[in-house]
Amino acid sequence: ANQQFRDHYGVAAMNSTAGVNTTGNVTVASVFVPTTGNKTLDAVIGFVLLLLGVLIPVLVCCLKEKIELILGALEATVECLIDMPCLLIQPVFGFAVRAVAFCLALIGLVYVVSVGDVKRYEASDYMPSGVLRTFDFEDDELPYLFGYMFIAMWIYEFIVAWEQIAFCYATQSWFFAPYVNGTKDISQSVWLVGFVVGITYHMGTLVFGSLILAIFRIVYLIIWYIHKQLQGNDDGGAVNAAARGVAAACMCCIACVESLMRYINKQVYLVVVVNSNGFCIAAQIVVQVMLSEMVTFGMLEGATKAFQVVGGFAITGLGAWITWLVITTSSYFTDPHSRHFIASPEYVTIAAGVICAIVAGMFMNIFDVVSDSILMCACLDKKHRKENGLGPNECLPPRLRALLGKGSKEHFGGDGSGSESE
Repeated sequence: ANQQFRDHYGVAAMNSTAGVNTTGNVTVASVFVPTTGNKTLDAVIGFVLLLLGVLIPVLVCCLKEKIELILGALEATVECLIDMPCLLIQPVFGFAVRAVAFCLALIGLVYVVSVGDVKRYEASDYMPSGVLRTFDFEDDELPYLFGYMFIAMWIYEFIVAWEQIAFCYATQSWFFAPYVNGTKDISQSVWLVGFVVGITYHMGTLVFGSLILAIFRIVYLIIWYIHKQLQGNDDGGAVNAAARGVAAACMCCIACVESLMRYINKQVYLVVVVNSNGFCIAAQIVVQVMLSEMVTFGMLEGATKAFQVVGGFAITGLGAWITWLVITTSSYFTDPHSRHFIASPEYVTIAAGVICAIVAGMFMNIFDVVSDSILMCACLDKKHRKENGLGPNECLPPRLRALLGKGSKEHFGGDGSGSESE
C-alpha cells in the first residue's frame, strides 16, 4: 500500500508544515502533491515545499509580537465600531457631498468643453456617420481646460481629505478616551465635531494635502492626453511607438506614487489631529513610525484587504440571493395579475447585487480606515511614552494595553510604571 501511495504521489509526496498560533501551540499538517511524472521536477517541488514548511513557522515565530499587535488593532477596531455606530453613517454623508461636488464640476466642465470646435467623429465603419461628435481645441484653449480640471480635482480631493480628517478625529477621540465601567463613554456626534475641527483648525493642512494629490492627478491626465495624441497620430513609425511607451511608463510611475501619497496622507491627517503638527512635520513623523513598524503596517494592510474582499463578496452575494429568493417565491412579485409583477427577476437581482456591492465597498472601507488609524494611534502613543519616560496608557483597549505595557516593562524595567504627567 505504501509503494502504491508513493507511485501515485511521487517524490514530492508529503510536506509537513507547522504553524504557531497566538497561544504558542504548534500545529502540524501534511500536504500531498500528486506526481508530475518527472522525478527531477518532483524533487524540486518537494524541496520548495519543504523549504516553505520550514520558513513559514519560523517567520510566524519571529513575527509573533507583530501578529499580536495586529490582532489587538483589529479587536480594537471592532470595539470602536460597536461603541461608535455613528461612523457607519459618515460614508453616506461623505458620498452625498462628493456626488454633489462631482455633478457641479461636471456641469462646469461641459461649459468649458463647449468652447471647442465641434466636429464629426467616425468611430468605425460599422457605426452610422454623424452619430458621434468630438471637440477640437486651439493651443490657447487647452490651458483653460486643464486649469479647470485641476481646480475641480483639487476641490474634490479637499472634500475627501476633509472626510478623512473627520474619521481620524473620531477614531483618536475614542482611542484615547478613558474607560467607564468597562466601556468608553464617547459622544455619537464626535464625527460631526471632526468636520468642524478640520475646517476650522486644520484647513491649511487639508488644502496642502489635497493640492499634492491634485497635482499628481493633473500630471497623470496631461501625460494620458499626450499618450492618446501619439496613438491617434501613429503612422507606423518607431518614434511614436517609443514615445507612447515612455508616456505609458510615466503614467504607471505617477499612479504608483499617487497611491503611496494617498495612503501616507491618511496617516498624516491622524498625526495632525493627535499632535497638532503641521503637514510637513506630521509627514516626517509618519515616515519614521512606518519605517520602524513597516512589517506591522504591511501585515495589517493585507489583513484588512482580505477582510474587505471577503466582506464585500459576502454582502453582495447575500443581498443578491435574498433579492432573488423574495422576488421568485413571493406571489406579490410572481403573480402576473399583481401590480408589482416582475417579468425578469434576473435583471432585478443583478441591480440589487450592484447596489449591495457599492454599499459594501463604502462600509468595508470604514474598517480599513479605522484599523489603520488605531494602529497609528498605538504606535504614536508607544513612541511618545518611550521618549518621555511614561508608563502604559490606561485608556488603551485591554489587548493593546497589555502588549504595549509589556514593551514598557522591557524598556523601563520593573512594572512599567512611570510618571503620567504630560
